[in-house]
Amino acid sequence: MNLESDYVSFNAAGDDESSWSAGPREAKVVDRWGGNRAVLYKGFIPVPRAFLEWAASLKPKPLSPAEVLFIIMLVGVRWREKPPRLSYDTIGERTGLSEEYCRKLARKLERRGLIHRTRRQGDANHFDLTELFRSVAEHARLCSAQKETAR
Repeated sequence: MNLESDYVSFNAAGDDESSWSAGPREAKVVDRWGGNRAVLYKGFIPVPRAFLEWAASLKPKPLSPAEVLFIIMLVGVRWREKPPRLSYDTIGERTGLSEEYCRKLARKLERRGLIHRTRRQGDANHFDLTELFRSVAEHARLCSAQKETAR
């Protein structure tokens, strides 16, 4: 990664791909993190506010910070339609959580119906996030509709 030029900017109001390209009213991701491009040497993971608000609003119990971090780590490797593939060891290394705790988080998220794990012998785990994405999108849609009704 060329730290002088290979960074992404975003427009918080944008909702399409063009909102990630350069423009006059956009704030650069690097600026949000103190202005030093070195913070992006491993890239970055976009996290919508709707996800964070959804996670905090779940009933009967919101997601824990560790569960949120676990999901963000999975989203960070999901770049195509295929489910993300990561080992619990890798997730643990990237989050500072133990491998066993990562397994526990995955079991909890699966019991809640938010992810589906496919275990493959000799291969990384496959994590299907379809239901999680559906639930976050529904939450965002309902919040948007409530906001429009309140106007």
